[in-house]
Amino acid sequence: MTRPSRALAFVAIGGALTITAACSGGGSDEEPPASESSSGVTASLLPPIAQAGADVASADDAEAVIAARTEPAEEGVELTLEQDAGSGWEEVGTAETNAAGTADFVVSGGTDASYRVSADGGAPSKVSGTWTLESGDEFDGDALDPAQWYHRGGEYNPEGLRACSKGSPDAVDVSGGALALRVQVDPDRAGESCEAKAADGKSLGRFPYRLNGHVASTKLFRYGVTAARIKFQPARGQHGSFWFQSQLAAANHEDAASGGAEIDVVEYFGRDDDDRLASFVYYPSPDGMAKEGDWIEEASRFLTDQDDDWYKRYHVFALEWTEDEYVVRIDGQEAWRTDKGVSQQPEFVVLSLLSSDYELPKLKGAPLPQTMSVDWVRHWSQG
Repeated sequence: MTRPSRALAFVAIGGALTITAACSGGGSDEEPPASESSSGVTASLLPPIAQAGADVASADDAEAVIAARTEPAEEGVELTLEQDAGSGWEEVGTAETNAAGTADFVVSGGTDASYRVSADGGAPSKVSGTWTLESGDEFDGDALDPAQWYHRGGEYNPEGLRACSKGSPDAVDVSGGALALRVQVDPDRAGESCEAKAADGKSLGRFPYRLNGHVASTKLFRYGVTAARIKFQPARGQHGSFWFQSQLAAANHEDAASGGAEIDVVEYFGRDDDDRLASFVYYPSPDGMAKEGDWIEEASRFLTDQDDDWYKRYHVFALEWTEDEYVVRIDGQEAWRTDKGVSQQPEFVVLSLLSSDYELPKLKGAPLPQTMSVDWVRHWSQG
């Protein structure tokens, strides 16, 4: 697939950044007007959520995405993206729909182009969508911004299967334009060991006490697109995460609409023969807590080349959250979608590198500290 020019207009409104797609018109005299849905495909603009690379980079330089969908959903449909070249419409990309009937185009380049998408040569549909950048952090200073973030999990937590680790500001650092979250030995308990246990109470051995980098946003979000550009830790024995959590007690509710949900946008469990990248949702139901999600299928297909890996380069992980569903994307490409456990409650963002007790036997002598780096975080609302 080719990477076409970006079809965006940027307008500052009250300190926020609004992103508006340029909608396709009739094109040249020989071209029919674009249709909203007569072709059986709709297309919408998403914010700049594609930016793979080895180094920190400005979030303003990320690439936007055009998300297209067939109605009804149909797998294997070839979609064509066209750009208005002035004298007519020029094909700039093709993609095949997945099982959900969707396909994504990464859009780079100019901000004044118009685009349209068609399915199997049918009538084209215009690209539309408006997003407002509500908040973001590029970690440009030398300390965590207390107006945006706070530290979590400051106590050893056997009930949460972290008897041997706790969150600490000492495992968090901001420098070089990135947030570093570490798993490291607790210096206050150096020389001591902790008995790690599985959920069934089985002993897993004794390990040094650890500190974890574990921070959450002070602001609450509901719906929109939230993205984080992350380079994960290499070793197993801990997992890096970008997730959402409700302030409500799930045990007091019977559904996600009223009680919220834990939305694990992405979790990475360290390098292995498998991809070790996952997305989950945990939510209240009449029968107790329910779980949806799994390992991301063939996650390595989202890597840039054979030398890339989740701990070698930064990748943008994004959640599109509507009233009806969650869509997880990696550098703009859809990785997972579900309409189960959709929260209707405001939630806060969590960034963490946690060494849960059940993971410790997997460390296998890997050196500490292990580090997860976050280049930037942004949230956009629609409209």
